[in-house]
Amino acid sequence: MAVTGVCGDSLAPARSRDVPGAQPPASAAQRAASRGWPAAANPAAAARKVGVLAVAPLGLCFLPAFVCLGIVPVVVGLASQVLVP
Repeated sequence: MAVTGVCGDSLAPARSRDVPGAQPPASAAQRAASRGWPAAANPAAAARKVGVLAVAPLGLCFLPAFVCLGIVPVVVGLASQVLVP
């Protein structure tokens, strides 16, 4: 079965050597650099960036739900106690 594309190129040396698995990391990094893909120079910085970028979508989803399910019932309950004679 012929595999083409990025996976086929990446697994060709492993198949030719009868080695199960993938490439050694240095070889994969060289191939990524030759294709112009950005290298993850600092994985900790990349992880922090993902955390920062995930705050806005999570806030937009969870904050309205918290207000509707947590704050509004309390305000309505207090208002009904205070405003009804």
